[in-house]
Amino acid sequence: MIQFSANFNSINNTRHYRLLSYSRQTYCKDWKSYEHIHPYTEIFFITEGKGYFHAIDKDIPLKKGMVILNNPNVRHTEFSSESEPLAYAVFAFDNLAFAINKESQALQPVQGAPSQTQTFCFDYSSNYEELKTILRYIENEYEEHKAFWEMAVLNKIDEFMLFLFRHTAVVSLPYDSSQKPNTLSLVHLYVRSRYHEDITLDKLANIFYLNKFYLAHAFKKKYGMPLIQFLNQTRCDAAHRMLETTNLSITEIAISVGFNSVSHFSETYKKFQGVTPAHTRKKAFNSMDNNPD
Repeated sequence: MIQFSANFNSINNTRHYRLLSYSRQTYCKDWKSYEHIHPYTEIFFITEGKGYFHAIDKDIPLKKGMVILNNPNVRHTEFSSESEPLAYAVFAFDNLAFAINKESQALQPVQGAPSQTQTFCFDYSSNYEELKTILRYIENEYEEHKAFWEMAVLNKIDEFMLFLFRHTAVVSLPYDSSQKPNTLSLVHLYVRSRYHEDITLDKLANIFYLNKFYLAHAFKKKYGMPLIQFLNQTRCDAAHRMLETTNLSITEIAISVGFNSVSHFSETYKKFQGVTPAHTRKKAFNSMDNNPD
């Protein structure tokens, strides 16, 4: 549940990074923990509860007072404890990435292999009130919109950043926009690699932070076919290979490539392949009989 949300796209500043948004969220029953990816950096501050942060096949335990720095284009999601609901504040920044500061004498060194670190985790439970005060100030400035509130918000962001750099072995770097993979290409790759999962237009829009109508239009324009058509084509191509090379039943193949019913699979398969799954299987087996080893 989003308890506070602010969009800062309109703020102009001379820093190498740009603050996009800030929000404060609390776990509730309809919380959707989808792995997702986006071309901007996020800074999480855990304000209550417990859970874990999943990034690059790694689970980071979370508790009150922890700070997570997650670089651009790192697939991730957050999970909450049922008994101690997770709550956090999160900043989104454009043109910003974090790296290890090898010369730092920080109180909290980065754990893990430096060359592979894209997600950084630090425990600041002892500094909780100090950091929480910064967040309250930012929220108040945004809500009250007093004169020069934008400058006040950016100054507090600088204060938050200064705290991080003085206490952690990380440094901020400009994130070259040429490094950012096209989001539609990431959607295309996601579908090709995870076609067997429960994929819908709504789910993809949530994962990649896109409006679903924009996603549908832009994907068709770029790839020449609707996104769901591409998904079904990919599933049917995979099913075709399995029908020819495995002994799995048609029902088992339908389920393994992402279809919920055999009838829907058969109908869709015939649309894309021109023949039924049974015909493909029979043709493949006849070919094997005619060409014994």
